[in-house]
Amino acid sequence: MKQQLEEWENDATTMFDAHLPILFGRDRPNCAPFDAAMQVDDVAKQSTIRILQPLCGQLVTVINQQLQEFLPGGQYHDVQDSAKREKLAHSHITNLLGEACFGDLDLSIYKRRNAACHHHTTMNMLVRNRTMSTWFQTKSTAEQEHLLQLSAKKAENWRKRHRQEERDVVAQKRLILEQNKQQHDRKKEAVIQKKNDITVRLMEHGGPCQTPEDVDRLVRRFALQKDKRAALQVQMNYQKTVLGHKSPHLKTSVPSVARLMENLKRFLRQGATEAAAGQAEADKQLAEPLQFGREGDHQLLGDEDHFAEPMDVDTDHDLSSESSDEAEEETTFEDFVFTRIGENVAVFYDNDFHVGSVAEIFRPDQARVNFLRKCTVANNTYVWPHKPEDDSISAMFVFSSGFEVTTQNGRVWSVPEHDKLRKMYLLYKQRYA
Repeated sequence: MKQQLEEWENDATTMFDAHLPILFGRDRPNCAPFDAAMQVDDVAKQSTIRILQPLCGQLVTVINQQLQEFLPGGQYHDVQDSAKREKLAHSHITNLLGEACFGDLDLSIYKRRNAACHHHTTMNMLVRNRTMSTWFQTKSTAEQEHLLQLSAKKAENWRKRHRQEERDVVAQKRLILEQNKQQHDRKKEAVIQKKNDITVRLMEHGGPCQTPEDVDRLVRRFALQKDKRAALQVQMNYQKTVLGHKSPHLKTSVPSVARLMENLKRFLRQGATEAAAGQAEADKQLAEPLQFGREGDHQLLGDEDHFAEPMDVDTDHDLSSESSDEAEEETTFEDFVFTRIGENVAVFYDNDFHVGSVAEIFRPDQARVNFLRKCTVANNTYVWPHKPEDDSISAMFVFSSGFEVTTQNGRVWSVPEHDKLRKMYLLYKQRYA
């Protein structure tokens, strides 16, 4: 059967032979559907052959897995001992399992990954059929002792063989992991070398362009169009590959040098605009006065107080006692409950206060909050980290909620009520921490 299927895997045209027993020695089916499938035109015949050949290949795979011990090289192939042949005559050689046994089969394969499929299914059947608890008990004491001695004697060689196979598999896995690591290191070195090459070529042209005027000066240094194109492409590759910027204006496949120049200028203008917007936002926040307590009471912090370290306890108490007393008199902390996903909250966390958004509510007093990351450039500037920085927060540590978090460029965020939140944090810390 295996030999016939291997032949059909390579060429299944003989399956259409009218005199061939199609099912391995059985008579050819004599029915209308089978005749209709076999008696087709040349086009349908070729399509059927293309389908049957992979099917025969899959059947060969199943045979190799299921009948491994009975094929050439297996322990039960070409058995000459008449006693063993008599036992094999009525033994199951396929050991096909039902759905109820798949879980046991998976566990057996997991525990002994290199054993033959016939071994797994045989052991599974022994357990399912209770061979040791029923059949073994029917034997006499002498027969039981002989069977146990025989199994222990033969098991030693099989155990050595299986352990060697397992060591071979582990060694192969280690080899593959080492090859993957070497390939990863080679790719990493190639990327580093590519960045270095781009940087060297860039420095030969005078360094990176910072403004559109720098682009004009760069192009005027070259007379030939190909040199101008190469210089512009190096500038774009530096921005993309070395600095990691992503922009549709950094495509180097544009055919026109003028178009390359315009795209690079647009990219530089866009970057300058975003930087200016972020700086303007930071300057605006630095110039705004503190607002807390009664309406109309303002206090303008100097740069030293504005950039004070929030975790410094002494700095927290440098604020005037009059302002602190006034804020303490008018600020109350009500029992907060989580009610809305997306609500902005200020949280006393890790001896500091952090601003975040409610991402998931577990209970009215417990929720998962995604936090903004504080920027070190200026006070009251935040960014959303690429990888969410979240944690499960108790409502008792939320001292303010419902405030706005705004942005002008989609990258840098700020809290208009930041100074008020800071005052509330100091008061909350003084009362409860």
